[in-house]
Amino acid sequence: FNTCWAFSAIGLAEFDLITDDKLYDSGIDLSELQLAYFTYHNEEDAFGGTYGDVFSAVGNHYLQVGGNLETCSRTLLQWQGVIPESAMPYTNASEGYSMGSEYAFDKDVAHLQNVYTINIHKDANSVKKEIMNHGSAGIGLYVDNTPIYDGTGSYNGELVATYYCPKKEAANHAVNIVGWDDNFPASNFKNTPPGNGAWLVRNSWSDSAQNRIESYFWLSYYDQTLEDAAWIMDFEPADNYDYIYQYDGGSFVYKPYTQYQKCANVFQVKGSANEFLQAVSITLMDDVNVPYTVKVYTNLADSGKPTSGILAAKVSGKTS
Repeated sequence: FNTCWAFSAIGLAEFDLITDDKLYDSGIDLSELQLAYFTYHNEEDAFGGTYGDVFSAVGNHYLQVGGNLETCSRTLLQWQGVIPESAMPYTNASEGYSMGSEYAFDKDVAHLQNVYTINIHKDANSVKKEIMNHGSAGIGLYVDNTPIYDGTGSYNGELVATYYCPKKEAANHAVNIVGWDDNFPASNFKNTPPGNGAWLVRNSWSDSAQNRIESYFWLSYYDQTLEDAAWIMDFEPADNYDYIYQYDGGSFVYKPYTQYQKCANVFQVKGSANEFLQAVSITLMDDVNVPYTVKVYTNLADSGKPTSGILAAKVSGKTS
């Protein structure tokens, strides 16, 4: 199926929970099928805030239509998943397969809290730093006509798989970067790139950890199909917060036609009688260093006027 994007995203979760949160060992196995399904089958959240929001695949071909890390990151930020592989194994994958709504929110083991995209061609050092912090980065590249561009070479006494496409092609596959070597020999590639250096990539075409293009391979720094965006996803255990208040159950973010100086949401507490607000989410496009001020008002006199209550908290900063 065309679900490499789900495997890349779930890989980001697994590597982060091992490396950053240190909650799991290498045996962690989370469900790609659950993410693929609920990315295209929105479920209303517990408080009804996402009522009516729909994102679906034509003809319910959710396993074939494809996807990307931007779209599924929206699903994960709504806390629809992630869940253990044993609860929704990929062996169940079929076009007619359906899941109960309880698999959307009720069986999750981790929540996506932060998403960052870094231009891997302009700032490779930051990508390397975040791989050290979170275990992996998600990327897109072109893999059609693989036999033309994949090869093998000797590296540290082992025969390893390599890949380098020397011409521009549109990316059609998502994978995970899990390491690098600035001195990886250019001579190891079938089509010799202009310099040394390669990313160690985990592919999703095999369950085995082997030196094969289907499993783990070295991707030249000079590959012409590697997309600019390297995706970093930061997860936390699912018990980090009790509730989430949200209105956006969609999968796309757009820049507004009008440059609003202020925006507001009004939420009615529906969980515990007294709740402590610990975090606020801000979603932007690809912008960095955007100054913001978040103000929280309580006890509104008029629900149509967000500032008609008590200013209970205020924080300012810049997006990273």
